[in-house]
Amino acid sequence: MTVEEMHIAVNLGVQKIASFQVDNLLPQEIDHELNASMDRFIKLRYTPLGNKYRRGFEQSQKRIDDLRNLVVDASLPAFFLSDSLGDIPDFGNNYFIERSALPTDYLFLVNVAAQTIHNCGQVIDTNILTESKNFVRVHLSPPITGYVLTDIQINLYQGDPAVSVISNQEGLHIDQLLDSSEYVSGTPTLSIEDQSVFGGTFEETPTTDSNEFYLSFNETFDGTLFVTTIWSDPTGNLPDVPVNLNEPPLTVNYQTRITSASRRSKDVCRYSQHDDLYTLLNDPFNTTKYDDPIYTIQENFVDIHTNDTFVVQRTYVKYIRRPNRINRSTGSGCELPVHTHQEIVDMAIKSILEGISDPRYNTQSQEVAENE
Repeated sequence: MTVEEMHIAVNLGVQKIASFQVDNLLPQEIDHELNASMDRFIKLRYTPLGNKYRRGFEQSQKRIDDLRNLVVDASLPAFFLSDSLGDIPDFGNNYFIERSALPTDYLFLVNVAAQTIHNCGQVIDTNILTESKNFVRVHLSPPITGYVLTDIQINLYQGDPAVSVISNQEGLHIDQLLDSSEYVSGTPTLSIEDQSVFGGTFEETPTTDSNEFYLSFNETFDGTLFVTTIWSDPTGNLPDVPVNLNEPPLTVNYQTRITSASRRSKDVCRYSQHDDLYTLLNDPFNTTKYDDPIYTIQENFVDIHTNDTFVVQRTYVKYIRRPNRINRSTGSGCELPVHTHQEIVDMAIKSILEGISDPRYNTQSQEVAENE
């Protein structure tokens, strides 16, 4: 179905045929219900406890086909975080954490693999390579209620003309803001890796919320990084409002363990709950190894736990990504396979009928259950 066909199907399903009983649904309201239903559909199909068949992702052919369009791979650089386990008795200083930031469109994890450098389990010599990145925080709260963000401009150096890194007169939504291919300069990220922080005015270990995100730059700046967000009235009746975010960039120091060892391998990682981690690391039969690395997840990061016998160079993540939003005004339709579109439409109709207390809600609920 195209987005237009989905809108027509929702309107026909909500109102009694040719009665125009419910003829005041705005396109934006239908978009909202379709997106909410698409999100519910993904979650119900991912978890085995979310549907009557108790079949989760890849547990039946139907589940494989339901979410196949959203399964993607990512190759992520790994950075040395710390050897904090050395502060714990009986562990010594030979356990380390190497961290990779999850992609900005990450939703659910499928599996994790790591590319390691090792010498077949022998202790290896390592050095620390240090690099720096600069971050600037972009606020997403409108200065005037009802205004939408339509442009982000960056002036790298004082006196240089501002350059639009991302612009959309219809308004920028989170999928565009976090899509790195949209930017001329800077790379979007949800949070800053917990590394050594130098300078800047952000909190000590900054993480983002739904009202902000970060742009990272490899350039070195002297002083303030000039960022301007342009907010516009959707009706076009009121003037644009530029907001200058002239705060010093935050410089973050990245460290990478490097070694002269020459053997490389790519192996699937093993997940550990945080309360089991220290027990596993201290167990010689279950500890982390170059061919069986242990990983944990916190914040927006995958942490690979290593020791002095191997180094993680890259992390490979297979995951279910967030789908692009359904939006009639931009012509953006549903990214899920075609066979799921009617199911999503039926779920949206059910939600609307429940919201307006229509007696047909019970009938529609039965239809949705039968369709699944």
